[in-house]
Amino acid sequence: MPPAEAAGLKIPCSNPQILQAELDALSAVLDHPEREDTWEKMEKAIIRFAGVTRGGGYKHLDLYVRGVGNKGIGLRIVDCMMSDRGRLSGVSTDLLQTMAPRLASHFLPLVHLYLPPLVRLLARPNKVFFKRAEKVLATIIQHCPLPSILIHLSNGLDDRSDQCKRAAGMGIESAMGQWDSHRWSAKDLDLLELCVRKMATDRDAEVRKTARRVWALFSELWPERVEDFTNPLTPTIRRYLDIPADGGPSKPKPRPGLRPRLQAAHAEAESSRHHPSATLTQPVGVSRTRLSQGPEPHVLIFKLGEV
Repeated sequence: MPPAEAAGLKIPCSNPQILQAELDALSAVLDHPEREDTWEKMEKAIIRFAGVTRGGGYKHLDLYVRGVGNKGIGLRIVDCMMSDRGRLSGVSTDLLQTMAPRLASHFLPLVHLYLPPLVRLLARPNKVFFKRAEKVLATIIQHCPLPSILIHLSNGLDDRSDQCKRAAGMGIESAMGQWDSHRWSAKDLDLLELCVRKMATDRDAEVRKTARRVWALFSELWPERVEDFTNPLTPTIRRYLDIPADGGPSKPKPRPGLRPRLQAAHAEAESSRHHPSATLTQPVGVSRTRLSQGPEPHVLIFKLGEV
């Protein structure tokens, strides 16, 4: 099936019985080991199920989430995502791109299944794999405001691949800019602070720049945590975050209007989601918007067409 045709494929799924039959059919195909003579069958079966998802299969929520989860076909989809065969990995990752916006917060039970392989794809040296994974991560962050995603982005910061760490850091920055602050629990903020410390001392200069932007957002969103966070920091981390070593305020100077601009940028991205003609602002699916002077805070804006 041509990629353009597959991207818009919709197969009506009006009741749970149809969805179950489609899940069973996909499972039967993915049960076969990955070989040269099964690749095409697997690709076509996954493309078909993405069409079922677009056709309303996801609306049978409990059955759908269970069907694509650990106890359903989820582990086999993950295996296909991690395949060295580009087309098979591509259609499997595209399925994630299709399901996540439709499930929104109901994607929560699937986070720990699909985020680890997605982060591993960010470390692939092949740019096609990387950019595809980067785009899907952006979609998940935009449509699924779930702080449990942060656990896996934090793991991405530990990867040996600089491009993986950069993508994970920008994902954290994007989540902070797009999600309401009340979604973050105290435990989530503890992990976020750990991520800031990791990024601030990373060997890669781009990751350290992201750390400064994340810190600026953090200090604006949760000023009550700033003092406890900064007091025990080492001089090295203070320097990388532009925090005075001593004799000065530990909190960075406030940047007027930063949060409202982030919210406006998010609203623009949400508006574009409802217009089929919208396209990605860059080929990689990422556009950085300058929000203020000084260390450059960014929010990832992904103008998505139909997924």
